[in-house]
Amino acid sequence: MKLDNRTILQKTNGYIKQGEFVTIMGPSGAGKTTFMNFISGRAKSNNSITIEGEICVNNKNINSIDFQKVSSYVKQDEFLKEEETV
Repeated sequence: MKLDNRTILQKTNGYIKQGEFVTIMGPSGAGKTTFMNFISGRAKSNNSITIEGEICVNNKNINSIDFQKVSSYVKQDEFLKEEETV
């Protein structure tokens, strides 16, 4: 992913087994939210952002709509009431 001629993420990959709970941790500005926005389909290419790459599930390419059917992502700035659970 490139933003204003800066590469934000490059050669990023991972493997998650079925049933695993995963956290993505790192310091501020490390690209955690950018990465999640990319794989969740919330980030789109435009005049200032270029997104390239693929998402695979069970070793098959998957689009962001189908990815949302098998995964979940709650943005850090979305408001959740204390009485509710995710």
